[in-house]
Amino acid sequence: MKIKVAMKSPVATVEPGTTAAQAETLLAAAETRGLPVVEGRRLVGMVYRRDLLRLQPSTVPALARYELAYGPSRLCVRDVMRSEVVAVAPDADVQEAARMLSGREAEALPVVDGGEVVGLLGIHELLTVLVPELERRWPPRLRRVLAAVGTSDRTPPALPAALALARRHRARLILLHVLPPLRRGLAAELGQDVLDRIVDQRCADARQWLAASVPEGLEATVAVTEGDEAAEVVATAARDAVDLIVADAATARTIAHEAPCPVLAVPAWRTTHASR
Repeated sequence: MKIKVAMKSPVATVEPGTTAAQAETLLAAAETRGLPVVEGRRLVGMVYRRDLLRLQPSTVPALARYELAYGPSRLCVRDVMRSEVVAVAPDADVQEAARMLSGREAEALPVVDGGEVVGLLGIHELLTVLVPELERRWPPRLRRVLAAVGTSDRTPPALPAALALARRHRARLILLHVLPPLRRGLAAELGQDVLDRIVDQRCADARQWLAASVPEGLEATVAVTEGDEAAEVVATAARDAVDLIVADAATARTIAHEAPCPVLAVPAWRTTHASR
């Protein structure tokens, strides 16, 4: 891609005799971080926002009293501009400009054609054109999605959202259901063998229900455990290195600060509304 496609044009310029205060105002109006300094049509330097910020008086009153005498209203661009400037041509490649910006303190590069400033290429302009190109070549993709699925009479809110994301990104889907712990003392009342059979049956029923929720052709792992839901979801996400957790709003609130990855909260009303 050529620089002329990405550069900012037309571009505001200043002269060496322009006051620093006027240059700062022009920078803000132009929404850029640098201004070419010209004499006639010839480029003689660049003045950057960071250079003008250094002219602001100190926040310490005792120092500010002395610094005001050399403030932006009294200094000119020639006093703060950078005379050693590297310019680029409109037909140069943006990759060349990116390398130049990354290896220098400059925040923007003037674009010169036939000795005249015709544009400006800064980091903002580079990102504006490079990010869509990078996303086109390497689309952002989720590789592992964890859905914290609770049982309910209706479809759990997180389930359809997780299924849609997994299908869209061709991601591996992990469906996790955390069973609430059984009441303490049941082993003494029922016997350990009976309790073990109850626990096994609960897990088997939950796995069967989760497996039936996965559409054909979608790669998914079904996991059922018992304990504190928030702790189990966070632990599973960390162990399996997932890229996203999808959960109902209540669960998302309890894990947001501990989760090792972003959390997508799905309100219950979305499922109800979508089913109408």
